[in-house]
Amino acid sequence: MKRIAYIGVAVFLFVLLFGCSSSNKAAKLAKRNDEVELRLPSSENVKPSHLDTVKRPESIIVKDEDGNDKVLMNAILDDETGEMVATEVLEAATITVRFKRVAERRGKVDLGFEVVVPPVLLDNQWEMQLTPELYYISDTETVLDSAYLEKINITGEVLHIRRMRANQLYGRIMQELADSGKYKGGHTLEVFVERNLPEIYSLKYDTSYVYTKEDSSKVVEELFNWYSVTDQEAIDHYSNRCALKDLRRKKQLLGTLPNPDDHPGVRIDSVIRTENGDFVCLYVETIATRPKLKKVYVYVAGDIYNENGQRIYRVPRTDSLVFNISSAAQLYKEQKRYLHRIVYRRAEVNASFKIGFEAGKSEIDRNLNENAQEMAHIKQTIHRVLQSREFDLDSVVVTAHCSPEGIYHANEVLSHKRSQSVSTYFDRYMSHVVDSLNNERGFSVDEWGNIHKDRAIMKIHFRSRAEAENWPQLNDLIRSDTTLTEDMKQVYFDDLLKIANPDVREAKLKTLPYYNYLKASVYPKLRTVDFNFHFHRRGMVKDTIMTTELDTVYARGLEYLKDRDYDHAIEILRGYPDDYNLAVCYVALDRNLSALDILEPMKRTAEVNYLLALLYSRQGDNKNAVQCYLDACHQDPSYRHRGNLDPEISILIKTYDLNADAFE
Repeated sequence: MKRIAYIGVAVFLFVLLFGCSSSNKAAKLAKRNDEVELRLPSSENVKPSHLDTVKRPESIIVKDEDGNDKVLMNAILDDETGEMVATEVLEAATITVRFKRVAERRGKVDLGFEVVVPPVLLDNQWEMQLTPELYYISDTETVLDSAYLEKINITGEVLHIRRMRANQLYGRIMQELADSGKYKGGHTLEVFVERNLPEIYSLKYDTSYVYTKEDSSKVVEELFNWYSVTDQEAIDHYSNRCALKDLRRKKQLLGTLPNPDDHPGVRIDSVIRTENGDFVCLYVETIATRPKLKKVYVYVAGDIYNENGQRIYRVPRTDSLVFNISSAAQLYKEQKRYLHRIVYRRAEVNASFKIGFEAGKSEIDRNLNENAQEMAHIKQTIHRVLQSREFDLDSVVVTAHCSPEGIYHANEVLSHKRSQSVSTYFDRYMSHVVDSLNNERGFSVDEWGNIHKDRAIMKIHFRSRAEAENWPQLNDLIRSDTTLTEDMKQVYFDDLLKIANPDVREAKLKTLPYYNYLKASVYPKLRTVDFNFHFHRRGMVKDTIMTTELDTVYARGLEYLKDRDYDHAIEILRGYPDDYNLAVCYVALDRNLSALDILEPMKRTAEVNYLLALLYSRQGDNKNAVQCYLDACHQDPSYRHRGNLDPEISILIKTYDLNADAFE
């Protein structure tokens, strides 16, 4: 008993000491303002990329600028002379900085960084929650977007053990609650009585027996003598009432336990190991690039909580890490494409309007059908044509049509009258519009102060034409009609159209059973008026000229490529299959074979050689990769600096010390 008391006192003093220590430590944090460190990964923590795993030959032979063979070997710095010398092994060195250039591939970028937490911010009874923040910066140094990444939870060992036990208890209670339906009473108690109290069990089916208080006392007495339990205790035991009561108590306890799923969206949830000093977490996030993205800023900030979930310290935001995005899209070539087009002096615009006429009538009735709307459209067209600054109007031809109903000669006269009626009406409207536009003419003043008034619009008269019966349009309407059957259409096209005389043909048509349908529904659509506007280009003398104009579609595709909007860029540039910028788009998307198909037949300019060097390096063809890179640098020395921005070329530079003596 004394030993138990001693243990209890020891545990109490341990907890009291721990609690006081944690409280004092938390109070000191607010005064010290300790920070978390954010840094680029050290070399031993970074996994090699697929480029580093490509087997590199110890030496390769390339040609210099004069065409002579040159042997390049793996190189290393001599400690004594300070010069690069050929060697079989290349030792790597890593320098930690706050800026890093990362390569974009297939529209993705890997951002790797380390979060370092000093021991002063760690405690066995604390939990630290750190949240990395990303800021996407455009080429104009504006913020495109921001995002919070998944949290890092660093949990103290004591707090972790408590939570682990609480989680286990939580799980057991949840399982017991799920199994609570299994608590059923009655049967097990009956089996117990049957086996142990047969005399009492024999009365179960004796309907003549009346159970009295004396019998009840007898049962209790026998139970107590044999098992030292009362009948109520037996009932509670075998019906699991005690277990259910205990379960209800545990259910109340469940509300005080932390839910194991209280930390969704956590990337890392670790237990601190104070004996190792700093806690270092390697964090790698893959992000999708976006149009105009140039760099990404990374920060980390967070909070420290005690075992009760109360925040005791706000961790200051770290200094930023800057990831500059290097993309093959930056290798685009600023170029323009032009379209060659033949321009004709004369132009013609046709417009058909459905001005309706009463059968046998030629006067315009504005109230008939949709005539008012159609005539308004005609006036808008005339007004728009007269205001054109590119074309001058030469003439307008009005052609009226009739339906086949009636005698052909009469329809010919009627269509001519309808054409004249429409021409006269709009000829008057034309005069009104021309006078109005001429009165509203503007003017300009040249550098000498001379006033130049806009050229006057010439009045154009309408010319009338007539087509007696509109059989071609009738054929089209019957062909597309959904009411007539195929057999009806076949009779019309096979029998009627063979009749040359239009009057005989129309008389035969009247005998068909669907003639009344044609007369009521189709014939009114044939009474149309066509307007033919004839123009010539203002100031143009020759009938045709060849013009060259900028291909705006290609220019738009190039802008998409500059902005790294690859989906839209490739959709447009795919229409130019042998284009250099299409190859750049393929390189950015890691579609290397498609890029090679375009670049290899091209003239080996500096930009083409550099892209080929990049592609050959991806395929492990170091000989061609180095040769193309050297050729590109001889043609344009700026590629010596560009090579360090692309990991494929950077590996070649380091492996063969290209920028040191390859150009001597």
